[in-house]
Amino acid sequence: MANRFDELDWLNNDLMICAAHRYCLGRQSYIVSACVEWLNAHWKQFSSKTQNLILRDTMLELMDHHAGSKQYDEPMWRKFCEDKWTHLSKESQQWLVNALAYKQLDWPLSVGGEFWPHNIIHTDGHSNDDDC
Repeated sequence: MANRFDELDWLNNDLMICAAHRYCLGRQSYIVSACVEWLNAHWKQFSSKTQNLILRDTMLELMDHHAGSKQYDEPMWRKFCEDKWTHLSKESQQWLVNALAYKQLDWPLSVGGEFWPHNIIHTDGHSNDDDC
């Protein structure tokens, strides 16, 4: 059973980080660059769960073209995700691919495309390559 203080710590920290990040997604103002700068400065302090959620949410918005201004904000969010992608574990990369696969849209980054949509691991344990 989880410790009540652990749950409160998650609510007071990680959940609020995710909420603030989601607020900034799609905005077209100074808050985008301030958010990206803050996330970069504190990234290593976040749990891998929080890092994955932030990347998933950002990549979903990029896929849907709702990540703010196409000229300023989308490139900033894309660079943020690409920088973080290159430092993720293979497990986290696969989790993100699986979490985004339902969209069936173009891969939003210039890195990691080799995972998309091939070799997605399904919940029943087989990969797309097994379908051939």
